[in-house]
Amino acid sequence: MNKLTISFALAFFLCVLLSAVAEGAGSMNVTKLNAALTDVATTVTVASTEGWLDSDTFTVDNETIKYNGKTSTTFVNCTRGYDDSTPASHALYSKCYSSDSGVLNSALGFNVASTGSTVGALSIPIFAYRFCTTSIPHMVTWDFNWMKEGSLQYIRAFFMIISIGFVLTMSWTIMSALGGVAQSILKL
Repeated sequence: MNKLTISFALAFFLCVLLSAVAEGAGSMNVTKLNAALTDVATTVTVASTEGWLDSDTFTVDNETIKYNGKTSTTFVNCTRGYDDSTPASHALYSKCYSSDSGVLNSALGFNVASTGSTVGALSIPIFAYRFCTTSIPHMVTWDFNWMKEGSLQYIRAFFMIISIGFVLTMSWTIMSALGGVAQSILKL
């Protein structure tokens, strides 16, 4: 790779991380229950899920709950008693929080630690899949709320064009390298 490609890659990832910080990442997500929660419920109704990852974990009292989807006010397909906690009933307005909403997780669009700990030996292929289907589109389209308003949307469009070119160039480079490896293997 040439110096320009490496420089752009570093600038790209640095800008994505800075954008995630500007978006408010790096702090703890907090919301509250908008309905009492039984110990077997798999849908959790809260005040708001804005700023939460599409799939992650959160804690209510002493119970950790894993959710696999969300709407604007609910976490759905929940696994209760996650990470060796005990499923319990929770009162209306109990605080729900997630300390996993760090800058890296917000920039990537999914919880890196949760992916590795929940799938065991499959963590690398699952991480690669999530990175390709969630992170790359999130980063290439500069999908940050603060860049969608006013004149910043033009800067966002400019960055998207450059980012798409970068991803295509990197894909071409990787495919060429894999083609060379395949030719070497087939010659044996």
